[in-house]
Amino acid sequence: MEENIPTYQFKDFREIMRRYKLLEGEHFTQQGRQVLGGNLLLYKFLKTQFDVKIDSSNVQDRCDRLAVFMKHA
Repeated sequence: MEENIPTYQFKDFREIMRRYKLLEGEHFTQQGRQVLGGNLLLYKFLKTQFDVKIDSSNVQDRCDRLAVFMKHA
């Protein structure tokens, strides 16, 4: 996370996660790990999908994968 988020934003991110009870002390809760994992998958998915041509044969697959990632995010 720290590689992708500037230091000042990472500090804010940790505070937000703490407020939502997804971070206890220095460790993420089980739910926090799930939320974080879902968001990282979504980030990776979006980062790679905009570099690939969209055609009618793969739109449904992309939508299905995006729905799964959003469920966790």
